[in-house]
Amino acid sequence: MRKSSLTLLLVAITVVAVAAAWFWALDPITTALLYITPSGWTDADLVRHLWLFRLVQPEWASGPPQYDYLRWVQAETTARLGSVFLAWISCAAWIMRRHLRSPNIALPNWVATMVASLALKPQTGSEPSRSGAAIEHLDACEPGHGGYIA
Repeated sequence: MRKSSLTLLLVAITVVAVAAAWFWALDPITTALLYITPSGWTDADLVRHLWLFRLVQPEWASGPPQYDYLRWVQAETTARLGSVFLAWISCAAWIMRRHLRSPNIALPNWVATMVASLALKPQTGSEPSRSGAAIEHLDACEPGHGGYIA
């Protein structure tokens, strides 16, 4: 893996992590409670009604009879931000490990090969001018000989 692709992957997972944190993890804090609810509902019932997917149950943040919505919001947001951070750090570690374990194989320089082959084309009306350096360059760049120029 080249350094530019490593940088691109790290930037991509960072952008995804920031988007997940902004739109998913911070959602409980930014949601306004402007709902008209039945009089018998507690804050725990409201949490169960509004948030179908929860990492923290309302009973874990505070106990009955008065469930505290703000304590649950704080605990839920912290749990979501923690899970986004763990996912980001895991992906970054996996990408870095893959980068460090990949062999440093130089890719063939196709532009140099094409320029050298154009220099060896025969000229009209005369013999081709082939210098020894250009022939050695082409021999080194031929696939199958293992002599790619980086």
